Amino acid sequence: MDYNVAARRVEVGLLDRGKKNDILEANRAVHGVEVRDPFNNREIATAFWFIVFLAFALRKADIRKSFMAVLRAFCQFKILLSVFLMVFYTLAVVRLLAAIGLWKVSLLKDTIVWLCVNAMAMMIRFITSDDAENIFQKVLTDSFKCIIVLEFLVNTYTFSLPTELVLVPILALIAMVDVIASSDEKC
Repeated sequence: MDYNVAARRVEVGLLDRGKKNDILEANRAVHGVEVRDPFNNREIATAFWFIVFLAFALRKADIRKSFMAVLRAFCQFKILLSVFLMVFYTLAVVRLLAAIGLWKVSLLKDTIVWLCVNAMAMMIRFITSDDAENIFQKVLTDSFKCIIVLEFLVNTYTFSLPTELVLVPILALIAMVDVIASSDEKC
């Protein structure tokens, strides 16, 4: 097996190999890739509150029973087939984009978030829609709205972890009120 090995001079200032940011900067300089922490403070705070909410909710027997019923309903063949096809489609698109150089491993987290939130919601909307004429246009515009908001919230500046731990439930409450208000016909 032959490998192409080449030498090049990397112009980087003095780096301390014991400091995290300097190690990341050295990786960027040598490998030409962006190395990020796997999770930012907002994602850590969201996971924390999700786990707290889930643990609190599952303490009640009736909620556990309902959760198991939802899980059994999700495990139906048609639903699992739809999910599998969406995952397969996403993998095929990622593979194609990687082959032409438009997708990198650094986008894996964003791809998983897109698959779990946007792609699955789009698939459900297609399946449950009564309006066959304009469904594609509606789903496409809603997807772009969701992508823009989601990417803005996930990838922009994040605050310190204590601040995020306070902001995440407040923003979740505001989002829930907005969903309820937009679905209520009286509003």
